[in-house]
Amino acid sequence: MNNQSVCVLGLGYVGLTLAIMLREHGVPVYGVDVNHQIVSGINSARPHFYEKGLEELLLKHSQDGFECFTQIPQDKSINTYIIAVGTSVRHKKPYFKELKGASFAVGAVLKEGDLVILRSTVPVGSTREFVVSILEEESGLSAGDDFSVVFAPERTVEGEALAELKTLPQIIGGVDNRSVKRAASLFDLFSPRIVVVDSLEEAEMIKL
Repeated sequence: MNNQSVCVLGLGYVGLTLAIMLREHGVPVYGVDVNHQIVSGINSARPHFYEKGLEELLLKHSQDGFECFTQIPQDKSINTYIIAVGTSVRHKKPYFKELKGASFAVGAVLKEGDLVILRSTVPVGSTREFVVSILEEESGLSAGDDFSVVFAPERTVEGEALAELKTLPQIIGGVDNRSVKRAASLFDLFSPRIVVVDSLEEAEMIKL
């Protein structure tokens, strides 16, 4: 039985569609976005982008516990964090402001036994060298020993994300086998197939 309670950081089409898909499968999910207008709209079942069926699902699940915030809620017994913020490119280099902010926010509340799933598009090596470093520094915990980390790239097309989440395989690379198993148990709820790769970096490379 899956007993994960999830916080999704970044409520663009990647994060919001994944959040509502998990909620459809009975997982307690809470959304976080720094944009107050986006959060307010989602909580009123008014998404800020078009996705077939999304508005109806938001209306349905706003009545059974799905709620969004501008910062990580402290009273929801969350044990899984999915980072799905955008990574822009400036002057031909990745701009990590959003990813850095999300990593610090998660690191500040991270506890032993938690799982962090990175879903943002990043250069190879970023999860281990950038995200994990921040998480460990902020929490005082060690990835693999104290908490789990995976990179699970999104590969959905805007407008078709809800349908494709149920038809496309999910790729998972982790810091260790326990991390992979934790993430697989979550994606298994709706994905037709889980493809496990050998490392965080291999999963990042597949996305790119």
